[in-house]
Amino acid sequence: QELYSLNNPEVEIEKEAQRVRKERQKQQKRRNSNTAENTNDDASGNSLNNSEDKKEKDDTDILLDALDLANKQKEEAIHSQRIMQALASTGLLVTSFAHDFENLSGNLSSRAKKLKRSIEPLIDKKVLKELQDYENPLVKIEQMRQEDEKLGKWLDFAISTVKGSKRRIRQINLEKYFENLELSWNPLFAERQVNFVCPVVSDVYLNIFEIDLDSIFVNLFANSIEAFGRRDAGNQRLIKIHYGQNTKGVFIAYEDSGPGLDNTIGDPYQIFDMFFSTRKDPRTNEQIGTGLGMYILKSAMENYQGFVEIIEHKTKFKLYLSFPLKNSVNV
Repeated sequence: QELYSLNNPEVEIEKEAQRVRKERQKQQKRRNSNTAENTNDDASGNSLNNSEDKKEKDDTDILLDALDLANKQKEEAIHSQRIMQALASTGLLVTSFAHDFENLSGNLSSRAKKLKRSIEPLIDKKVLKELQDYENPLVKIEQMRQEDEKLGKWLDFAISTVKGSKRRIRQINLEKYFENLELSWNPLFAERQVNFVCPVVSDVYLNIFEIDLDSIFVNLFANSIEAFGRRDAGNQRLIKIHYGQNTKGVFIAYEDSGPGLDNTIGDPYQIFDMFFSTRKDPRTNEQIGTGLGMYILKSAMENYQGFVEIIEHKTKFKLYLSFPLKNSVNV
């Protein structure tokens, strides 16, 4: 026990804080009892004692409030860690079996074509003409090919996000980065009829982990696509990114044409709070969002001493990301 206490001083400090808290509660009860019994004591003496008691009470209350806050933050951190561990396990799985997934992705792109070539000589074309689409095996194979293509794109995207190069801080050319990002997301954008616009700006660089940039834009894209599907969303589905550099560093402006944040959100900056989410299952009305997406975005920005500012959140959604000079190149 002595060795444990020596190696884990923070545990002993927490125990001591809890002891002080309990003792403070007992003292408060005794004071309340003494105050009731001594209401006829000398007025000046009471005034001095009351002044000292008030100062001691105020100081102690401040410490106890700090303890309550620390306990709350600890509980949130533990909960967040559990979710992060679960999500990280998926990433570890992809990393461990990346080679297998790459082979699977390659097979997906060709298996439908091979199946079609094998089955076509065995089918009477006259019979095919008489079949409805839902009865036609070649139509079904084409549907399989389209689904395989979509799944292959997602596998390629998952594999690319855990590449070793993305886990090392390096100089990122934003022109190339957004070009590759668009290629990765194009299949989903096309399926959801989302128009992606990102004007090219040359010679803008960031010293950053590429996986952190991915974390930022994966969460922004996911939120925009979800917003486009809301009942109060319009027909236009546009995501626009503009980036550049100035004397302060590198900036990135992100905008979507969705309906903005949910009307139930009072302070728009609540979306950056850990576990805050308005995403609910329409059938059960239960929260299904983790509430970590925008929290991860804000944390990623803070890791580089950057900041995020919400420009518009009612009729559309627009925010501004700013990275300071120390992360910029050629500024």
